[in-house]
Amino acid sequence: MAVEEGLLGMAPERRITVAVDESEESMYALGWCLRNVLTKKARNMIILLYVPPPPPVYSTLDGTGYLFSDDVITTMKKYNKDLADSVMERAKEVYKDYNSIVWSFLPPRPSLHSYCSLCSKWHSVIPTVQLIKVEAKVALGDARDVICELLGKVGQTCW
Repeated sequence: MAVEEGLLGMAPERRITVAVDESEESMYALGWCLRNVLTKKARNMIILLYVPPPPPVYSTLDGTGYLFSDDVITTMKKYNKDLADSVMERAKEVYKDYNSIVWSFLPPRPSLHSYCSLCSKWHSVIPTVQLIKVEAKVALGDARDVICELLGKVGQTCW
């Protein structure tokens, strides 16, 4: 186990940003990324980015001339927060499903043997599954600008 941890400790960290939203397609894209983009030779970090749609612009007066109360504005803010929480929960479920698939393919308590040149002995090594770091971010603004700005901050490029 120490051998594998040592090798992963020296591996470069890969940061992969996946923009998610309310659509089923974005969850499919996240699943595809987990299955096809991640490698076992690097420490992987997934950044889940959600940019909620901009709130509709309303006048403080409704059609009849009454002012919106604070309750209406509070309700709209709560709805946006609940929507962001819902999207992130769905994304976490996709990640959990991926992680459980990886674990289900492992044989129970596998053991390998590795020869240590330092002490000239064979050691038993239990392989580990590399856990992926996941960071969730919610940002406000135009999705195109926010995604490009975040990628610039973390040193990534679009492709």
